[in-house]
Amino acid sequence: SPEAPVPILSMRNTFTRYGMATNVATNINTLGQETSLITNSSKIIKTRYIDQKSKQQILRVDENDECQPLVESDLLPLENESYTATVISDYNKGFLSHSEITSLIGRLPKPIFVDTKKKDLSPFKGCIIKINELESKLVYNKPDDSELIITLGSRGAKFKGEILPANSCEVTDVCG
Repeated sequence: SPEAPVPILSMRNTFTRYGMATNVATNINTLGQETSLITNSSKIIKTRYIDQKSKQQILRVDENDECQPLVESDLLPLENESYTATVISDYNKGFLSHSEITSLIGRLPKPIFVDTKKKDLSPFKGCIIKINELESKLVYNKPDDSELIITLGSRGAKFKGEILPANSCEVTDVCG
């Protein structure tokens, strides 16, 4: 740019993809399972700018990166439903506190699968927890009776001491 030493972005295409809990629910529905989704009411937006030629992400702009906590009344519509499993997508944005999680774990149908960014995993007692490799190194409290799945990027995932390989694919948008 002649005004400053910064790149010039010329918008060619835009795509909207749902992330976080909505992405998880969409993936479960794609597998033929019905879901009920309870999520925060505020919309968190992450805009990624990707160079079309290199497929390299060059900038991400985050908006409204925190949300209001879960309200107990949000769970009332689910009380009369019958579920065979629970998935908790906890990105540590303030929607689920440790005390709320501890309260929920005892009431939710099992198995309970958790994707979290929390470093203290103690509330997820008896759950199957998925975290990435970096996050696993930052964990300081994990319940003994929980199972851990550690994603390893292009190397796959580690579960019960075994490395499960990943299929190679081109990724330009890590949402979901």
